[in-house]
Amino acid sequence: MKKIINICVIIISFLLGIIVTVFYLNEKVNMEVLKESLVYIESFNDEYISNGTGFVYKKENGYDYILTNNHIIEDYNEIYLYNKNKDKVKGKVVFSDENKDIAVIKVQDKLNLKKLKIGNSDKLKVADEIYTLGSPIDFSYFGTLSKGIISSLNRKIVVSGNTYNTIQIDANINEGNSGGPLINKKGEVIGIIFIKEEDVTGISFAIPINEVMKIIEKI
Repeated sequence: MKKIINICVIIISFLLGIIVTVFYLNEKVNMEVLKESLVYIESFNDEYISNGTGFVYKKENGYDYILTNNHIIEDYNEIYLYNKNKDKVKGKVVFSDENKDIAVIKVQDKLNLKKLKIGNSDKLKVADEIYTLGSPIDFSYFGTLSKGIISSLNRKIVVSGNTYNTIQIDANINEGNSGGPLINKKGEVIGIIFIKEEDVTGISFAIPINEVMKIIEKI
């Protein structure tokens, strides 16, 4: 009887090991393929060039819908989006909200992009592990992944006279990360990278995804 119990324990331990390994590999693969939903954005007008990041949150009727920050595309005449292979398409802004600093760009499904899964930012806790994904500085850093934790929730900050309810994080972000996804360990979007505190390391902010989806759900 004791021998049978020992065998059962060994089998159970083996199966649990397989489950943990598969889970780990899936988590790792999810992080590796997230960049397939990512786009690098360049916006042009007569005088300036703006750049940032965006990601696919919806695919419908042969079009991709890209979520990003409004300040990346505001007041620009032409907007181009690039995938990880640097294939380029012209984008059309179909929604923008200056007060919330969010925008949606519609493009034809020609970049072979994947849709990111939307998570639930209401379930976040301080010290939760998070990741940021984006294109800091320019396209040469496309798909840069940074790791950190949630430092604070419901952090109110004022930018250009507007008050934003944000998620404060300690992950390293730079110019160009704006508009990229804030991701949990499951590979789900829980926020949009918004802004960093100038001249300070380890203080950055993201807009909670639940607030964003309430605004854009009808697009």
